[in-house]
Amino acid sequence: MSKSVSELILNHLSDYRVEQCLHSLIYAIKIGLESLGIKIDRIQLPFTKLGGFRHPTYWAIILTWNDINHFEDSFIVPHEDKSNDAIEGNFSLENIIQNEELAERLGSFYELIKSQKQFYQQKLDQPNLAYPMHKKLKEQGYVDYCAFTLALPYSPVPQFMSISSRQAFPENIEKLILPHISTLSMAVYGAYRTNQAYKLAECYIGPRTGARVMNGEIARNHSSIREIGIMFCDIRNFTKLSEELGSSKIVPIMNDIFELIAQAASAHGGEILKFIGDAVLLIFDHDKVSAEQTSKSIVATVEDSLRLLDEYAQKNSLPVTAGFGCHIGQVTYGNIGSKTRLDFTVMGPNVNLTSRLESLTKSLDTHALFSESIAKYVSKLTPCGEHKLKGISKPVKAWKL
Repeated sequence: MSKSVSELILNHLSDYRVEQCLHSLIYAIKIGLESLGIKIDRIQLPFTKLGGFRHPTYWAIILTWNDINHFEDSFIVPHEDKSNDAIEGNFSLENIIQNEELAERLGSFYELIKSQKQFYQQKLDQPNLAYPMHKKLKEQGYVDYCAFTLALPYSPVPQFMSISSRQAFPENIEKLILPHISTLSMAVYGAYRTNQAYKLAECYIGPRTGARVMNGEIARNHSSIREIGIMFCDIRNFTKLSEELGSSKIVPIMNDIFELIAQAASAHGGEILKFIGDAVLLIFDHDKVSAEQTSKSIVATVEDSLRLLDEYAQKNSLPVTAGFGCHIGQVTYGNIGSKTRLDFTVMGPNVNLTSRLESLTKSLDTHALFSESIAKYVSKLTPCGEHKLKGISKPVKAWKL
């Protein structure tokens, strides 16, 4: 691709935030190809696991843009929806070619696999179109369609891309596009690897904490002293359930439970920082809100979590519940670990205090305990005395729901 077109793509990509990089990729490619004289009214990029796409929650993102609906025709396929799919097992290009059901689903992309060519064109104003997608595009007013493969590293099958237009493409469109496949490939690879990195950080250490890591807080000993809301949650009856159900059955139950707690926390500005076996460490960053608002958010998260867990327990006839310890205080927030293995976490006496409050819930036969830092802002909490906590020098006052 000529330098000027490459610059068009790169400059357009740089104008967008990371979370928009896949959408901006489509616009950048459109601008780049149209500078060659190719009018484009629809672009489709099907990112799939088979094509090298690696996303922590999605098996595929079928990214589609058109000049009328923009990205409304795009859709995602979660990993759970592909867990029993035959193509998740052993596969090869030969197996895909022989799979009639898959051929129907792939449509014109199947033609590229079967022919092992880089480029395929279909005039849509012809009768007896072979694939349902072509017929649908024709009904929508498109008259020309091209599909081609991109060369991406670590891809078991090619990365596909298609473009469509409501007017005929130039007669030499194949010669216009093929010399620029390498640049298009690198643009696609760079954009979705960037998206993948941010999504992995978001899924593994939380949306806010993940963004801090991706923005450069990655060196060992890179930490700061911050005041945050801290919550420890311990799932009750985990050992008993594990013995009764076994490892294979307990994992999906724990995933369900963690999902409910994550939903409750996210709704009130919290995020899960760490899973610790059958326990969860959550943080509530109140840089932009008051301690009073953070306190109310923490209490609301506990109330919502307990309600959701109770509904889940009744629906599934399981003895599921949890204990919560909650506090607001200063912590060391950042990276610790060895030179080759780091963790982004929170540390300090206030983290220990929060953990001890959670442990105390069992002795006091309650589901949640809160420190004075929270109770002073939430009148509904009930005092339950001072208590000597392990590792804490002075007795600590506690409140319950």
